[in-house]
Amino acid sequence: MRYYDETKMAGIREAVDAVLTKWPKVTRTLMFGCPCYKAGGRLFAFLVTGGIVLTRLSPEDRAMAGSRFKAKPFNTGTRAMGGWPQLPLARAPRLKGYLLLVRRSYNSALAASRERARPAARKPLPRSRRME
Repeated sequence: MRYYDETKMAGIREAVDAVLTKWPKVTRTLMFGCPCYKAGGRLFAFLVTGGIVLTRLSPEDRAMAGSRFKAKPFNTGTRAMGGWPQLPLARAPRLKGYLLLVRRSYNSALAASRERARPAARKPLPRSRRME
């Protein structure tokens, strides 16, 4: 199943690239055959034909996306990804209305990448294994 058609989305992809790739630590890659945007190595958004999918929204933001922007869950074949709302994006100017949610997904991805980058706290060895 193809999720993305560049011939239909080229202008929108260019508009999204122009905004998102200017944000700190954002890289664009291809995943699922789609242009994907990562912050600190963590996926926060990707384009599909006719939409943008946000992968790191809070439950409240997902509810707002559904009620305010008529988002639907992203479908991977037969499975609906309820935590990944797909917002309709058939024209580049529509992106401006979504930037608050895109920025929140981006911020969550950056926070997750910082958590991953922190070294784990070392637990002291049990008394029986200490060298004394």
